[in-house]
Amino acid sequence: MNQMKKSFSRHAQNIYLLAMMLPAALFIWSTQAHSQADVYGGLPTQQLSELKYTLALDEGVLKGSGADFLLSEAKAAQFFLIGEDHGIAEVPQFTAALFQQMNPMGYHHFAIETGPLTAQLLTRLASEPNAQAAFSAFHKENPFAVPFYNWQEEAALLLAVLNASKPGAQPLWGLDQEFIMSSKLHFKKLLALAPNDDARKVVNEFYEKTQTEFNRMVESKNPGLVFLASAQKADFEKLENAFGPQQPLEAKEILFELKTSWEIYAKNFSGAGYESNAQRAGLMKKHFMSYYQQALAQEGNPPRVLFKFGVYHIKKGRSYTNVYDIGNLAAELAQANNSRSFHLFVLGAAGTQNAYLPFVGNEADKNKKIDAVATYDFADIKPFMAAADLKLWTVFDLRPLRPLLHAQKLGSLAPNTKELIWGYDAVLVMPQVRAATLFD
Repeated sequence: MNQMKKSFSRHAQNIYLLAMMLPAALFIWSTQAHSQADVYGGLPTQQLSELKYTLALDEGVLKGSGADFLLSEAKAAQFFLIGEDHGIAEVPQFTAALFQQMNPMGYHHFAIETGPLTAQLLTRLASEPNAQAAFSAFHKENPFAVPFYNWQEEAALLLAVLNASKPGAQPLWGLDQEFIMSSKLHFKKLLALAPNDDARKVVNEFYEKTQTEFNRMVESKNPGLVFLASAQKADFEKLENAFGPQQPLEAKEILFELKTSWEIYAKNFSGAGYESNAQRAGLMKKHFMSYYQQALAQEGNPPRVLFKFGVYHIKKGRSYTNVYDIGNLAAELAQANNSRSFHLFVLGAAGTQNAYLPFVGNEADKNKKIDAVATYDFADIKPFMAAADLKLWTVFDLRPLRPLLHAQKLGSLAPNTKELIWGYDAVLVMPQVRAATLFD
């Protein structure tokens, strides 16, 4: 694996597809009974048929046996985690409907794959009277400064979350590092917080450089040129010295997030992929516990949280990047609270997704054909795709398979299929999806 390209793609858009064609035979599914001997990828068809539910999104409401199943699991859990491949329009639409139906159960918080500074910005944009216009204007002025929520469907998801929340609430929890293209936003804020002319002069030097870094990146096709990839330790020392020991709390927070994000990106670009992912996972957990403790103090009860992250992050146990990520923390914390977490692997079986990256500039990537088998080669999702409904969304409950897998009663399963069964509680297959839409 090209670790640098793979890992950066997860930071930038988390959309990395290989060119293979899915055999049409994998989609054939009969509602007639099958014998126990019939198998898909080693999983008996009878067992798969007994573990599946179907659902549909009807005018913003989830309906069907699959909806009942998911909402029942949400009610029994403290944390509900959605793992996705980014750039698919139906996933935020599904998430919006799910949050609105879970909100009366006490799910008042939505954890997202952005930094905490960016989450504050997104909250402000989503709170505008004409939020869609506010998002559009922001992205026009700051192209690709915010990951994922520069897609219209994702912005609509944030509006749905805020509309379902209590007035004045702060439901968005940004757990990730600050995005590689976001530094201009943060230096602009630091300019307003600078305590004196000397500090403003120092900050303005960096701000002026970040004003044009997007264009430099696009022209050079090199994301490593931007500040959060190319900065040096001395740059942060210079900024910290400019603000002095009595720096405002908000400035201190911004400088910490910028420096930590730079460290994570710098490790990645230098080839230290494991170290980068480990620090990133640690930062997510640090951010999560900060939000969690604050909500616990305010609400008096353990908060219930819906997560939506790339599927790598929400797995229980060791992740596919060999670190113990935010998904594992949620599982362990819920169990310690005498509750549980529910981890849902969402995949688009066919259709298109938005895989556009500005430093590549391939317009066709805005509607890139999905090759699900290649995209999810780390999980081997072929048995579930084969058994899924051809028209409706299908949910498979993986948990009843675990005792059989432990007792070696499932025959010869691919190692990646076993890993999927242990790491996630359910798989949601969307048979046909479409690409998310960028704001112009």
